[in-house]
Amino acid sequence: MGASGFWPITILIAVFVILQSTILRGVRIFGVMPDLAFVIFLLTSPRQGSFRSEITGFSTGLIEDFLSSGPLGFNAFIGAVFGWAIGSFKGRLFLDPIFLPILLAVVGTFLKYFLSFLLMIIFVSKASAAAVWSSHAWIELGLNGFFAPFVFALLKLFKFVRVIERDEDFR
Repeated sequence: MGASGFWPITILIAVFVILQSTILRGVRIFGVMPDLAFVIFLLTSPRQGSFRSEITGFSTGLIEDFLSSGPLGFNAFIGAVFGWAIGSFKGRLFLDPIFLPILLAVVGTFLKYFLSFLLMIIFVSKASAAAVWSSHAWIELGLNGFFAPFVFALLKLFKFVRVIERDEDFR
């Protein structure tokens, strides 16, 4: 993917981060808002590769840090780590329309909370870290998994956002 695909993906994710932090804040299911920006990030990172995904994750995480009450750099660090990890699957991960988006969203959300838990233990306290595993986390995990195939289908409509799919030659 050339640089022309990198900026639109980063801007799309940034727009979703801003929408989730402002306008969509009141749209909740069971009191929890699915992290659609994170799902978009997870689904597009294997196509971008590690370096571009790190930059996308860091920059959109930084925007999220500025809009949230959390410590500056918290979401940026998580985004950079996920960008590196998932982007390293470039050329090795092919997404079917249902199963792999769900798997990426569920595993990615679980690992996001696990990384948050570790960071809380290191920088805050063990007592505060336990709060990461509230019912909120498990509901978000389920919602992200539920919405992942729909987000995947919508991403395929954008010409500049290309998600990895199995090529006809591989079938």
